[in-house]
Amino acid sequence: MEPNPRQMSSQDPRELPPTIVAYLLNDAKVNEAVFTRALLSLGEAGWLRIEPEDAGVPVVRINRLPVSGQVRPFEQLALDRVVRRTGTATNVPLSALTSNEGDDYEPWWKRFREAITAQAREAGLVTRGMRDFVACTVPFGLSTAAGIAAAIAASSIAAGFGAGVAMMIACSIIVARADRPKLTDQGKAAADWWRQHGGGFDGAVIADRLPPGALPSPHSPESLAAQGAAPTAATTQDQPQ
Repeated sequence: MEPNPRQMSSQDPRELPPTIVAYLLNDAKVNEAVFTRALLSLGEAGWLRIEPEDAGVPVVRINRLPVSGQVRPFEQLALDRVVRRTGTATNVPLSALTSNEGDDYEPWWKRFREAITAQAREAGLVTRGMRDFVACTVPFGLSTAAGIAAAIAASSIAAGFGAGVAMMIACSIIVARADRPKLTDQGKAAADWWRQHGGGFDGAVIADRLPPGALPSPHSPESLAAQGAAPTAATTQDQPQ
């Protein structure tokens, strides 16, 4: 039975998908570099080809598309982005994939971000920061009551309204922080391992690591198979599981 690409082991940091590694190294935040790492992984796996044009601008081509269950949910969303932006053309500039222009961007980005977070949470690498939420609700209730009482005592509706708005803004910021995933001890350990051992997954350097030639590389399992050679363990070690 082939391994389920939706499952991943969090016990060994080397077995984590490169996109999840980039996510952990970015303190559990999904940004353009994490998305770019997802595209590179799809190129390394043979689903996409990332090629330089004459002007030096990287373009992305669809090499083949997976059937249901062959890739992880966040990888499928990345592929969906390529398919939608390519349209009837043969390729799409990488910059068009990372651009936030268009009505379709925000809904897609939200799903992509949530899919990566869900995968990391399932592996025990991140958790929600509920402490901030609890710390917000109790002072908010007490402070609101105190603000109303002060407004009545001062007979100033405007002052009470202003204090209430300020408190609502402050509480909203804290609640937003509560919704942001936080690294678990296991997630921190995995991130620390990759910081020590490297691998080119960290932050902005990902976008600078686009290959000068096409992906998949000549040493990928797909390319070796085309050459009639069997991929070695060293070759497949960095491939998405």
